[in-house]
Amino acid sequence: MPRVALRSVISAAAVLLTVVTPVTVAHAEPATPAAPGQATAVTAGVTTNVQLSGDLAFGERANVIATFTNGTGAALSGQKGLITVAYGRHVDARLKPMTADPSKIVVERLNDGVRERLSLVRGADGTVRATFPLPEGLAPGATAVQRFLVTLHSSVPADANMGEIGVAGRADGTGADRVGFSLPERDARSGVDVVIGGIDGRPELVAGGKPVRFTAKVTNNTGADQGDDFFFITGKSTADLDPQHVTLERRDASGAWVPVSLGEQDQAVLGTLDRTPLKSGASRTYELRLGVSKFLPTKIVGGQFLLFNGNFKESLDFTVKHRAPAVDAPDVNRTLSVTTGLKGVTHLKTGGAPKEFTVTVTNRGNITQDVDAVFEVADKNLKRRMAAGEVRVQQYVAASGWRDAKLAPSSWTGGALRAAVVPGASELAPGESRAYKLRISATSAVRTQAFTVSVEAGAERSATRGSLPFAGAGAAAGTGGAAPSAGSASPSPAPATGAATGTPSGGTTATAHSAADRSTSTGEMAKTGGDTTMPLALGAGGVLVAGGAATVLIARRRAL
Repeated sequence: MPRVALRSVISAAAVLLTVVTPVTVAHAEPATPAAPGQATAVTAGVTTNVQLSGDLAFGERANVIATFTNGTGAALSGQKGLITVAYGRHVDARLKPMTADPSKIVVERLNDGVRERLSLVRGADGTVRATFPLPEGLAPGATAVQRFLVTLHSSVPADANMGEIGVAGRADGTGADRVGFSLPERDARSGVDVVIGGIDGRPELVAGGKPVRFTAKVTNNTGADQGDDFFFITGKSTADLDPQHVTLERRDASGAWVPVSLGEQDQAVLGTLDRTPLKSGASRTYELRLGVSKFLPTKIVGGQFLLFNGNFKESLDFTVKHRAPAVDAPDVNRTLSVTTGLKGVTHLKTGGAPKEFTVTVTNRGNITQDVDAVFEVADKNLKRRMAAGEVRVQQYVAASGWRDAKLAPSSWTGGALRAAVVPGASELAPGESRAYKLRISATSAVRTQAFTVSVEAGAERSATRGSLPFAGAGAAAGTGGAAPSAGSASPSPAPATGAATGTPSGGTTATAHSAADRSTSTGEMAKTGGDTTMPLALGAGGVLVAGGAATVLIARRRAL
């Protein structure tokens, strides 16, 4: 299968069509002949003006710009317009329309920059047509622009040499404004038609939900055998789209749905539907089902399915609705890990230089999770609340350098101080990490002899912690001990040797716990609130009992 540059525009091999002056068309409904240039039609107080921007080419989208002016005296509400497309022959300065085939024409409406396919039906006059909503709430006297994309496939009859597009401000088409275009003479060897059908509008795919069904038909009109039919699935985001994020099935000859093999190139998923050369004049039709999995990154809110045969292509736009996977989904892994650049007991000299270290939180699961961090400090003696001036906590922020963390009493844990960590929120896709560069020092006002710095990373239904024991000058090594979930501690101090690597070696790593484990088994975390933001709070039986703590907590947010 050929490699295609995704960021380049792949042009279909087609003959460019020249836009000509609109002509009078014989329509079954009352029609106003389109005048040369830009014509204007008035329909029950709504003025419409339609233009065809640029050339029209077979297999390529042509831009149609319709301008509506509301002259009704009231804001538009729930009203619909009509767009029609006709093709036929030029006879005596008129278009003699043929009976148009909806399968050879695609009409899309641009809605907030996304293409929405309109459902086409054949009208009594032989045109194909579709209704669409007029701009909702358009005030009296105001104007609005609506863009359409019209595609004619090269399989339209070879003796058709012109066509026309009309747009009306009423659903019955009264008073439509029309613009004409010409079709050059051509033979049957005009190209490959790639047509996606069986679906209207812009489908919404639900992450982990049911797939959407549609059809794709490839017809070879080139006069020679053509190569394989291959596809790309792209996401509208900077996030990578991987095979685990999407599903594509096709119906086989027995009627069963079978998965299509998926590969990966750059940020897209790709594959082949048929490698057999397509004979000239032959067609093949695919019944397909497209879905997105629960593992799709939440940054991807839409995408596109593109089907190719050589340089000929057709696409289907879709949007994505994300929802949190079921709590008990057996195939969802929400594991988090925490690593640090220190191990053993780190001694701080009262009034001395700060000790610098890096904490790295990594999403080792297979689903995107949100992380929100705070820094918490507590005395060894749980009956005593530390004063904010006893220790100084700083975080390095690229935009401003070292900045003091503003410690304040915690309402979650008795005797503790908290401070926000920057950035306040971090979405981590599977395998992604975020590093926090911190330093801590003991001031001359310090009254505690030993404490523990714990990094608590949590999402909606997962949590993990790594702990670092600290001691003041003169305190016995290991005083205060490590938190129960911390790794082994060496009796000798270790210097801050740069950023953590994100791997467990050289740091302290704790295993992830489920929400139930944390709230009922260990007593270390209490889950409060709803499913949107659920803070994590240290209980008296956990880290604080073990010997005071300076703790970085990761607030529990929705795991998406």
